[in-house]
Amino acid sequence: MLFVGLDGADWQFLEPLMAAGRMPNLARLVSAGSGGVLVTEQPPLSPLLWTTMMTGRGPLEHRILDFVRFHAETGRREPITSDERQVPAVWNIASEAGREVAVIGLWATFPAEEAKGLLVSNVFLSARESVERALSPASEKSWAERVRQEGTGSVDLAAMRRLLPDLSADELAAAVSSSDPFAEKVPGLRQVLVQTEIVRRLALEWLAKHPTRLAAVYFEGTDTIGHLFAPFVAPQTAGVDARDAARFGPVPERYFELLDGVLGELAEVAARSGAVLMLASDHGFEWGEGRPAGLSSVAGATAAKRHRSDGIYLLVGPGIPARPGRSARGGVAQVASTLLALIDLPAPRGVAPALAEAGPAPLSAADSRLEARLPVADSRPEVHFSHDEELRKLQALGYLGAGPEKSEGPRPHGTRTAGSFSNEAQILEGLGRTAEAMRCYEQALEQEPGDVAAKWNLSNLLFEEERDAVRSDRLLVEAFQGGLPAGGELIVARAALWRERGRLDRARALLDAAVAGRPAHVALRLFRGRARIEQGDCDGAAADFAEAVRRDEARAGSWAALATAHLCLGERAAARRAFERAVALAPEREELRRALTSLDAIDEPRPRR
Repeated sequence: MLFVGLDGADWQFLEPLMAAGRMPNLARLVSAGSGGVLVTEQPPLSPLLWTTMMTGRGPLEHRILDFVRFHAETGRREPITSDERQVPAVWNIASEAGREVAVIGLWATFPAEEAKGLLVSNVFLSARESVERALSPASEKSWAERVRQEGTGSVDLAAMRRLLPDLSADELAAAVSSSDPFAEKVPGLRQVLVQTEIVRRLALEWLAKHPTRLAAVYFEGTDTIGHLFAPFVAPQTAGVDARDAARFGPVPERYFELLDGVLGELAEVAARSGAVLMLASDHGFEWGEGRPAGLSSVAGATAAKRHRSDGIYLLVGPGIPARPGRSARGGVAQVASTLLALIDLPAPRGVAPALAEAGPAPLSAADSRLEARLPVADSRPEVHFSHDEELRKLQALGYLGAGPEKSEGPRPHGTRTAGSFSNEAQILEGLGRTAEAMRCYEQALEQEPGDVAAKWNLSNLLFEEERDAVRSDRLLVEAFQGGLPAGGELIVARAALWRERGRLDRARALLDAAVAGRPAHVALRLFRGRARIEQGDCDGAAADFAEAVRRDEARAGSWAALATAHLCLGERAAARRAFERAVALAPEREELRRALTSLDAIDEPRPRR
């Protein structure tokens, strides 16, 4: 069984490439195999999903709930580790049953567990220096280090020009020396190619020489390439420079063309050994119209907004019928039992059933299910090294918010981050377990009192449950002031909901608190001004609208709002001047021209209030 994980792969993107003849190997596999859509779970975050796929259990059971954790001793953030996982993965089950395994690059596999075969952790791929316990067995360290060095060196100018034909030698040299490669396009692309090539070489070299019943090979680049370059793909998102679109827009398709060659090599390995080949992704990706225009790493992680719920799966090989089309549907949790069934092993109790292509689940000699165990942790001292590059990558791609490098002060919940509690709470909310979800959000703030995502999530849940309105609004304002992405829009939306509920007092209190903290926020000034007019506070409204105009003189809506405040005050001449300015800025807006014309029909100025 050879499993190939393609993070974020999406049929909507792959099908046109196959139709155009640009991914012939994948097209051949699709015609010979059976597959469809693999539906993701929420939240659609890679460590959670891939662990679900490799264990058959959801995050509430396997307990991988975030990209990172706090180091138990130093308090520094580090990528989530394998010892956080509380249930066995397929390689544990297969190894215990005497099956040889090879696992390369999957999330949350550092430190590398002992297995009957090879386990190369995700940390090995991202670290530039030698890292103890990044692979198992340790006796293969020199081989793996050689492969990593050769793979890195192979991504030269010629290799880069396959994706960026106009790349200069100087640009490549700068990319090689970059200390924060994923913050820029060219260095980020180089890192994607380097890690893709390392995974490719590790897999091909190992499988060529070692008998392996279950291999799992993971490519993260299929997702990273989207986060780096999707904004440049036609139709380009707003604000993208035309020259950048022309240069970087073709990169994703060229990367998948390159990956198609890798899939062809792996398919040949599977065919030679009589193995079933399975391709799968943990979620889809937003490539077309309506995709997010940008990401923010200022506070909360936002990368998952580019993920679609529909991933892919495909099985090809002995015993797998050829079924044209991809109408079948499965869930990510079904992957583990599918892999085990195809190497003649039953899944443990409670694991999601296999996909239909795997056939009936095998029974153990004891009639039910193997009770696999996690490997016993060894007593070697913990290894300390820098995870800075991996953390910077997660932040640059929008997976990780810009929190502190280390946790200051006491941590009542050990290694867990506020993000892990918030992710757990979202899952519980989806199950209707709102009381437990609320407790998780509270724990998130106990662990990291300044976490703006947890403040917003708890605020929203309190509001929806109609509990403690004052605290709900206070948390929202604190999150907004702390840099919550789209925080101003969320304040306005909450204020509008209070108005709909007839609680203009709560709307005003919320807006007053938000404006006090961010007095330069134009949208908040405009919305509060309208609320003030509704309450008959014409002077206050005029002050808000005048400040909005001062902050953004080119916004026609601000001038129109100021005109309404002048009318409220009975200042008809001032209202005319404001409407004239609004019409000059936006002559295409019919309602502004009508408002200006209607001033002549006003018989008497409104009395000042």
